[in-house]
Amino acid sequence: MMKNYFQIRTRQISTWKSLFTAFVMLFACQTISAQVDVTATAGTPAATYATVKLAFDAINAGTHMGSIGISLTGNTTETASAVLNSGAVGPASYTSVAITATTPVTVSGAITGAVIKLNGADNITIDGRIGGTGRNITVQNTSTAAATAAIWLASVAAGNGASNNVIRNLELLTGIDPTASGNSTFGIIMCGTTISTTANGVDNDNNSFIANRIIKARYGIVTRGTTTDLNINPIVTDNIIGPNAFGTDQISRVGILMQADTGALISRNTVQFVGVLEPQAATGADRLGIAIGGETWTMTETASITSLGYTITKNVVHDVVEENTFSAVGIRLGTTQSGGATNNLVANNVVYNIRSNGTTGDQVCGIGVAAGNGDVIANNSISITGDMDPGASTASATSGNAIRIPGANGTNNANFVVQNNSIYLDASSSSTAALRFYAISLNSNAYVFGTGGLNYNNYYINAANTQLQTGATGTATTNAQTNQFATLANWQAALTAPQDANSIQANPNYPSATDFHLSGSSPNVNAGTTVASVVEDFDGEARPNGAAYEIGADEYYANPGAFQFSSATYASNEGTTLTVTVNRVGGNAGAVGVTYTLTDATATGGAACGVGVDYVNPGPQVLNFADGVTSLTFNVTICTDLILDPSETFTIALSSPTGGASLGSPASTTVTIGDVPPPLNGVYTVGTAGNYPSLTNAGGIFEAINLSGASGNITINIISDLAAETGLHSLNEIAGGFTTLIQPSGAARTITGSINGALIKLNGADGVTINGSTTGATAAACLVGGDAALRELTIANTNVGTSAGVISVQSGTNGAMNNVIKNVNVIGQDPTTTLIGISLGGNTLGTVGTDNDNNRVENCSVQKAIFGIYAAGLSLANQNTGTVIKQNDLSGTVTNRIRRVGILMFNDNGAEVSYNNIGGLDSNESADVVGIAMGNQAIDATIVTNGGITGALVSNNRINGVNSNNTSGFSSAGITIAGAAGGFNTIQNNMISGVICNGTSPDYPSGIFVVGAVGSDTRIYHNTVVMTGDRGATATQMPSYGIAVTGADELLQLKNNIIFTSQTASGGGVNAKSYAVGLVRTVFANLDSNYNDFVSSGANDGGFRTGSLAAGAGVDYATVALWGAAVADDANSVEITPVFVSASDLHLDPVLNPTLDNLGTPIAAVTQDFDCITRDTSTPDMGADEGVFLNTSQFDMANGLRVYPNPVTTILNIEYTTDLTQVSVHNMLGQQVLAKKVTATSTQIDLSSLNAGTYLVKIEAGSLTKTLKVFKK
Repeated sequence: MMKNYFQIRTRQISTWKSLFTAFVMLFACQTISAQVDVTATAGTPAATYATVKLAFDAINAGTHMGSIGISLTGNTTETASAVLNSGAVGPASYTSVAITATTPVTVSGAITGAVIKLNGADNITIDGRIGGTGRNITVQNTSTAAATAAIWLASVAAGNGASNNVIRNLELLTGIDPTASGNSTFGIIMCGTTISTTANGVDNDNNSFIANRIIKARYGIVTRGTTTDLNINPIVTDNIIGPNAFGTDQISRVGILMQADTGALISRNTVQFVGVLEPQAATGADRLGIAIGGETWTMTETASITSLGYTITKNVVHDVVEENTFSAVGIRLGTTQSGGATNNLVANNVVYNIRSNGTTGDQVCGIGVAAGNGDVIANNSISITGDMDPGASTASATSGNAIRIPGANGTNNANFVVQNNSIYLDASSSSTAALRFYAISLNSNAYVFGTGGLNYNNYYINAANTQLQTGATGTATTNAQTNQFATLANWQAALTAPQDANSIQANPNYPSATDFHLSGSSPNVNAGTTVASVVEDFDGEARPNGAAYEIGADEYYANPGAFQFSSATYASNEGTTLTVTVNRVGGNAGAVGVTYTLTDATATGGAACGVGVDYVNPGPQVLNFADGVTSLTFNVTICTDLILDPSETFTIALSSPTGGASLGSPASTTVTIGDVPPPLNGVYTVGTAGNYPSLTNAGGIFEAINLSGASGNITINIISDLAAETGLHSLNEIAGGFTTLIQPSGAARTITGSINGALIKLNGADGVTINGSTTGATAAACLVGGDAALRELTIANTNVGTSAGVISVQSGTNGAMNNVIKNVNVIGQDPTTTLIGISLGGNTLGTVGTDNDNNRVENCSVQKAIFGIYAAGLSLANQNTGTVIKQNDLSGTVTNRIRRVGILMFNDNGAEVSYNNIGGLDSNESADVVGIAMGNQAIDATIVTNGGITGALVSNNRINGVNSNNTSGFSSAGITIAGAAGGFNTIQNNMISGVICNGTSPDYPSGIFVVGAVGSDTRIYHNTVVMTGDRGATATQMPSYGIAVTGADELLQLKNNIIFTSQTASGGGVNAKSYAVGLVRTVFANLDSNYNDFVSSGANDGGFRTGSLAAGAGVDYATVALWGAAVADDANSVEITPVFVSASDLHLDPVLNPTLDNLGTPIAAVTQDFDCITRDTSTPDMGADEGVFLNTSQFDMANGLRVYPNPVTTILNIEYTTDLTQVSVHNMLGQQVLAKKVTATSTQIDLSSLNAGTYLVKIEAGSLTKTLKVFKK
């Protein structure tokens, strides 16, 4: 038979009208607020209350007595715990309380404690069913306190426990994201006077927790008695504990935890998605599905608690996962009776997908028995498969097992019956090849089973997996156990008192990885033995059904099953082949068949595709299922036409089952044929009432373009917000070289969706422009960080997955070229999870791409991602070319920040990275943090690996705020560059500040980090780098550098830079010095350094360094003169402390820097400064800012132009020899803030309305123009 694991108004009015209105309003208000109706057989017979707490308070006060009913008619918000005391403790006097609902309701509150507390209360039923079905009462505690619960059953004292209560059919959850917190949150807890897994309860007897669904908690259900007065007969049945996938509503530690009970029944529960995935921030701990007697597990676990008589049957425990190096266990058993029998039964359970990257004794375990005497572990199906540490930063280091008994024999570890269990083992570790996994493992070869026995089990292991062994004995907390037994035969002889003589080792041939029913041909059939305490199987069918018990949770009953489609609807586009799936459910015995018939609706079928035929209809066809087969497919050809028509449908029906099979539901399905129009050409709209409803979804324009191609250039106008993009379809390469423009139309638009990958994918597509401006505008040149006003398109991926991204320009099969992403707000879900904002790389986010040339990312804002913008070519031999990343803003903070690297690039020739604003980077990861990383994102003192970057220009970027705060001490850098042979790289006109970390060897902070790769040529001109702040108290810190350079004597030019450091490390140690420049090289033939302002000052002043970047190594030079003599350079360099406008604005103060004026040397390639102001052609200024240095209030310029005073307080005077025509004032973002027409040789500009700061004044006299910096006080 079929088995399923988941049953699972005027001002003037008369007085009477006024009074009537007031009465009605009062009545309405009372009705709205009265959400809790109470009836009683004694005392006050009926009343209504606004909250559950008020109703409970009335009962506690004796207002309502006898048999009481509480009906919830609407949502309530509780402001304190709803506490119900015992009816036997006056003035309360009731015999029972039944709480139900008339409509789906939510009872919620932010409460330290529990929303509902049964405080020694007895005979209380809270039932969420309406008409006998459903879960219509939701209880949520939204508090963020350390210990909270939805429902708490508390004992007051001996003789005043909470007893004979029923909590059933409720939705229960707490308020803290369990992925980010280790707070103790509970769905249901039954214990003592505090909320804790260790708070002993007394006389909490005969309570039942039935058919509840519990999510978003650290613990699902917890019971805790006392060892001298055990809880009697608790029942935990038919609950669903855990969501349908890992995420912010998962259970983060234990599904069901029970301690100090007797006669407990735990049955037919589904416990799922328990644990913590990396990099979720919840506190590290063991993760367990069902835990009896304790919530810990290690390889040597023997912890137990006085208790006995647990019946744990027919539960499904799956997806218990720990990726933070602790244990993951399906079912844990650990009870004691001081040498007496504990008589627990663990039978007919299904356990699968348990995974852990455990270290130092922590491990993966299907069923673990820590202690007991006479317990029966029988007829369980356990499947341990898959990679234990996929992508985890810490590799697994402790062997794992399907079943383990870790303790040695003793009075509390004896006489176990371990029989009829079916183990399917195919586990592995991708990071630790030597890690071993065992179907079963015991304490030692001397272990004996006494009056019990180990036999009639199926220990299947995948023979092709070299990390598997049948059995093992020992207590080693390492990769492998002391004694290993590869085969069943080896294991049968392993113990001094041999066991498992009748056990087998064969593939049980389950229908799927989640369905553990048996087919008639399974080797588990009739291979077990009678176990007196196990009289039925997982589905409640009697054992045995045949000559002997089956091994595993299922007792095989021959049932031919029922036929049904996998879906009641299908969809397919013209010109495709539709695959339809028919499933055989409820049984798979014997050879059976079913007929399927296609019938026209609005679509027309025919024998073959042709004029007027929409799909091929072959007439009735028979699907024949062999014995054991549970699914078959058939194909339907969908024809193509060249006309634009609406969607059409036809149906497919199942009929005439043979072999005793029947029809299930759905036995018919409707197929919708999507129109595939002729090739696209021209303008199309996407959105509400548009030509297409979406970009990436089925039936969206990307799918249409991919199917139909194009016959001309395409413009896609987004005419409404797109709120449910799935990222299903990418935009592929369009034959014919036609271009595609995607832009918002009519107003600013937002595109959102969720996919654990890139939401918008240009898959090998060429000539695609995503322009977020409704006018098609381009940001003004020289605007650092771009123009936010032009960003009228927002694209956001809300997926919480760690492989999620927003936009991916990816190689496809031929490379993605000549694409532009501009004027777009790009937003991930969270800077700790979203991998990349914009990727120019491979087909999987974070991988290298091939032939992604001439792509451009311009005037975009990127937020909430680990990496902001990523571009990676295949290799140095096959670089990307012509990449431009310009005028982007990556300066979000806190939850809007970029976490690790602002812009990351590898293997690129001729790239331009300019006018970007980067800041707010802040990470506690075990990884380095970098503003702009060109070919390198891993910083240390010796690295010389090239990053395939040649011919790059990194200019006019503002980087302010790059912080690595990992307590172990990792690196941070403003800009890194790892060049290679084949072209010089230039870093110029950049302003870098706020770079800091508490780096310990080999990590350190640097403003600019240069990898001295062989053949590299790096030119660093006119940069301003300021290293300030306290690096903190982490001990033994590395030095800090304004510029750090590794490698031997590769080509390096340092000219016209201002490098200032006063960085300290309050507890960093004697070697945590701050250097202006540090070089690994000791030969300086290829070093060309001069006309720089190098300043190192403060408590940690280190000066200059050669020979090493490591702590306490190399040679230090206190002054620039000593440095220049050592490296035979920097004859014209100075040590003049610069004064800047502010700590984050590295423009030079116009008054306080007169001695820095005109100290640079001309560089042909650098004709403008950070603000695009023309530099002096003979004596430019050092640093990124071509300053205006003033000793008077007047600036007398050549050719008769006078602008004064400067700095100015209110009125700026401008005089010239001929008539002026216009004067305009711009802020440092390039935005015009004032303008004035002039028809005279002089004018005055009133700046009083402007804030203090630096402005650009553009003066026009006919065809002549001059732009000056003016400082407003």
